[in-house]
Amino acid sequence: MKKQQWLFLVIILIITQGLCASDSPVSLEEARAIKKILGIDKFPFDPSLATMKVAVWDNGFGKKSELKEYLPNAELIDFSGKEYKNNKALDESEIHGRTMGMIIDRLVKVDLKLVNANGTTNLRLAKEWSIKNGVKIILYSQNWEYNGNFDGRGFLNSIVNEVTNTGIIFTVAAGNYGGRVYNGKVVKGDDNWLKLKGDQKCLRIKSNLDRNPLRMVLAWNSFTDQEEGGTDKDLDLYLLDETGAVRASSKLRQTLAKKELGKGESFLAREIIEYEADTIAEKTSTASNLYNYEGEPDADPAEVLPPPPIPGPGKAVPPNGIERALKKIDGPEIAPLPAPMVAAGPQAIPYKRGMVPPATVATPLGKSDMATDPFAPPILSEGSAQLPPPKLELPAPTLEQPAPRNIVDNASTIQRVVKTKRVLLNRNSKNGYYWACVKDHSNNWDSRDRIRLTVLERRPEVKVRRDRQFQDVKSIEFVDATTGREIMVPGDNATVITVGDPSSYSAIGPTMANVEKPEIFLPSSVADFSDGEGSLGTSNDAAYFVPVIATLLANRSDLNREMIVKWAKRTLNADKITSLTLAEIAPKLPPKVIEMVTVNSGERPVLAGQYADGRYVLGIKQNPSELRGLFPMPDDDKSDIDYRYFIQPVFVGPVTFDAFGIPHGDIEFHGRRFRKPDTGNRTMILPKGLIEIRKAMDIRMWQTPTPEQLKEMTL
Repeated sequence: MKKQQWLFLVIILIITQGLCASDSPVSLEEARAIKKILGIDKFPFDPSLATMKVAVWDNGFGKKSELKEYLPNAELIDFSGKEYKNNKALDESEIHGRTMGMIIDRLVKVDLKLVNANGTTNLRLAKEWSIKNGVKIILYSQNWEYNGNFDGRGFLNSIVNEVTNTGIIFTVAAGNYGGRVYNGKVVKGDDNWLKLKGDQKCLRIKSNLDRNPLRMVLAWNSFTDQEEGGTDKDLDLYLLDETGAVRASSKLRQTLAKKELGKGESFLAREIIEYEADTIAEKTSTASNLYNYEGEPDADPAEVLPPPPIPGPGKAVPPNGIERALKKIDGPEIAPLPAPMVAAGPQAIPYKRGMVPPATVATPLGKSDMATDPFAPPILSEGSAQLPPPKLELPAPTLEQPAPRNIVDNASTIQRVVKTKRVLLNRNSKNGYYWACVKDHSNNWDSRDRIRLTVLERRPEVKVRRDRQFQDVKSIEFVDATTGREIMVPGDNATVITVGDPSSYSAIGPTMANVEKPEIFLPSSVADFSDGEGSLGTSNDAAYFVPVIATLLANRSDLNREMIVKWAKRTLNADKITSLTLAEIAPKLPPKVIEMVTVNSGERPVLAGQYADGRYVLGIKQNPSELRGLFPMPDDDKSDIDYRYFIQPVFVGPVTFDAFGIPHGDIEFHGRRFRKPDTGNRTMILPKGLIEIRKAMDIRMWQTPTPEQLKEMTL
């Protein structure tokens, strides 16, 4: 047979394999529709896809014996065999990585590699293997709440930089941290307790359930480019209940680099409190079954504090209970065990198909104020990154007033368990509030220092009765979370592509270096499989975007991250809206416009842009027509009428202009609703002073370029 005929048959074989569905019996539901939404259906199959190496870095891919059933053509790259005696093995109870691989495999046929990235040692090995073996795209849908300085720096980001410097396109999940993060400066009081919100020394956490597990991570920007570089800045984390009793604490002693860590010492600028359902009666810990974060036995047991006395009849909690409780916490330091050194975890939420997926947009949240000072306090104050404060019969406790009286505490929820101390939150009273407090032990901070507290619930959303109706709320609400700057490591790295969506849980930037994140927004993260399994979350967003990158790269070999990000910020849709960041648009708007939108919609604008005629537009997650307070419904309103929604700033009293020509003065805001012309080609001619409010999804969702547009893409 002639050489040309052999070549023809090989090409046909490759194309046939590429067009065929996966050999696995488990398929991705609505795969064709998803391809169309992603825009990759516009491209003919390219044979180079079959040999394009795509690596999924993850902590676990399920049981190795079952992997071929789900991903028969993928190759597992593990570093935990005999030649890697001290490395962490893959977590076979975790199927997150397998799910990521299945999403990619069901949408595009590539040379898929499943790489063990469980822990920092494996991350370094994954880096070296990926560079050496010619990987083109990496998906890492894991987030770390520490190991970085919130600005793309730190030793873990240094590992990522070595990868991206080779031209590999590195894709990261934005993280499911929406409304779950507090960022602030290090401001000390006169008693070594940090002032976290104004003069408030503790942050409120509200539990809406009993027996309610969570994870709290305190981190500060003292990480170096070396994992064992250490820090001389030392903070401790405490959790108090409404009685002022300490329920749990994490008090590692941070230290600079040295040959060997002492008991209770850590090189890492972080403290962690973990919560699980074990009780003292069910499980106790001994020195023989406790381990530090490197997996070595540690003789120092985790600290377990005795339960506080239960207030009896007539025994009221003293005034200023929280403030007085802090003054009592001044005894000898008992060093707890360091928590295991692993990534915060997968950013995908599993559920069984046929069940109602976990609510994803039930709770509005605020986003970054994008102030000129990246560390300025949020524009809004109380609870701006969460639901509006609930209307309760008893007021939320503050440091200026006593906590609610006669609180019954379930003492059985104070735990001692394997690896680290665990506690369960209970509602304790109608309020159910807890306090997170931070104490300084180094006294060497300056104006550049920042802290971040992340509070993550472990149970799904619940229905709570508020304002005479039931609302879906988080099982644990971080009431005093700040707005925006929620992107974790390594999503905060300026050299990676961070992917999110418009849901309430999807984290939004910018980073502390004022890099706008995420760069890519997809309309939905839901993934359903034919075996009844399903998941959603920003992990899926990042996995869905990998087939887009692979398809574009197969059709344009010089494609890089910068070209993709530039395309994402192009002029969008038929209305010709040029996408802007909130940082870019804020100085151009009258003062307090963004604050006004936040107050009326319950959330910070998440996207922004400008029309060709100069008018500005802000994007929110909900439909503006639902903002009844700002846009009263007209008497003749009909569902099929297309309205546009605007706000009009009206200055009241004297107006002054600054050096940039921006007016300043007292402003009133008026909502305006305009019915779009419904006949002919008439267009709306509106004053430039009107600022349009639109649903965010209509402004800056990713739109894959057509083959023709791809050819024209430039830097």
